[in-house]
Parts: sequence; C-alpha cells; structure tokens
Amino acid sequence: MTASYPRVLPRYALGCYAGAFALLYLFSAQLLAALDIWLLPRSLLIEMLRYRAMWLVFFLTLPAVGYLLWRGSDLVAWWRAPDALTLDGHALHIGPRQLAYADVASIRHQHNRDHLVLTTRAGERVRIRLAIWEDGYGLADQLEESIGGNLEAVTLRRLQAQDTVGFGPLSMNASGLTYKGQLIPWAAIDSIRTQSDSEGMETDETLIIVARGKTHKIDRSKIVNEPVMLACLRQYLPGA
Repeated sequence: MTASYPRVLPRYALGCYAGAFALLYLFSAQLLAALDIWLLPRSLLIEMLRYRAMWLVFFLTLPAVGYLLWRGSDLVAWWRAPDALTLDGHALHIGPRQLAYADVASIRHQHNRDHLVLTTRAGERVRIRLAIWEDGYGLADQLEESIGGNLEAVTLRRLQAQDTVGFGPLSMNASGLTYKGQLIPWAAIDSIRTQSDSEGMETDETLIIVARGKTHKIDRSKIVNEPVMLACLRQYLPGA
C-alpha cells in the first residue's frame, strides 16, 4: 500500500517568524533612539523607556528572538522540501531519495518539536518534520509501524537470548527495566502509562512507570525506538 503526504505550509512557523521580526524591530527602535533615530513615534518610545521593566524586556529580546527563530525553523525546511513525501511497503521516498525501512536502525519521536529522527545503519540522521506534511500524525503512525515492525523481531530475539537492549534513558532485559542504573523487576511494576501536557507552543509527553509505590517519569522525546519498546513491554506485561 502506498500513501502520499503533500507538503503544507506550517502556519505556526510563520507566526514565530512574524513575532521574531516584531521583537527585532522594537529592539532596533529602542537601540537607535539613543542616536536620535526614531523607528517608532518619539513620544511613544519615550513613554516606553520611562518604565523600568522595559529595560528588562530590552535585554530579553534577543534570547526571545533566537527561541522564536528556532521554533519556526520548520518554515525553512518547508521551503526546501519536495512537494510530497511517499511511503510504500518497503521504503520512505523523500523527493528522489529512497530510504528503505530495513536500513533504519532507530527512530525517535521528538514530541516537543513534532519531529521524527531516523538514524540509518550507516549513522546518518534523517529528520522528518511532521508539521510540514499533511496529516503529520498519520504519517508518524505509519512510519513508526513500518520501521518498528522490522526492529521488533530483532529486539525480541535479543531479549530471548538474555541480551540487554537500550531504548535511550531506559534499557530492558528478561529480568525487567533499568532506569538510572537501577533495575525495576517486571513483578515490581504496578502500572505504565503516558501523560500529555501542553503549554503554549510546548508539548511534554511523559512515560510514567509506577513500581513499588515509586513513580518514575521519563521524557518520551528521549526514548529511542519507543514503538518497539512498547511492543516488548506488552510481551512481559500483558496489561500494559
């Protein structure tokens, strides 16, 4: 089955760039006022500069502009991206480039930026920015399913061979999960769930593990091969 995802304009990124431009203009107006160059009405700037808090705003402007440009970087990627991204039964097609699912060694979903980071077996990193493709979440689900299916069988074989498999901040073996150097036996795990928190442009996705009455919170954006890890968890914890 082939699925195509057309390129779409990330409007939030336009908003980030517009906000960055407005802050830079205000910063320049305040700076040039000392040279008697007025980019805004003189009376307005004088009134603004009378408030002590404006100096704090002045010094925080450049970090804020940097943050907005960083958040809006999807706009540059959209400009350079092909008209569509296509998935078939064997590979991801980005313009003329083809990336076989079997060549992907790991996948990481950066939830706080809506990016998928694929690492090939050769060590190359391919970043998929979900905001610039139509139905980005559907694209993420299909990619995670296609790539995870290849990796899951290999991971289960390693676990059955008593090997330890790493998933970023977590690792797993036949005895249980290891987090921050401490083993959490399977029998000690009371529950595993995910939690979403959103504030403005920021989204935090957390994996919460409760074991022996203690709660462990893991940033899901740091988990490598999360679909594979969740599939393996279901093997050891059927109720997870």
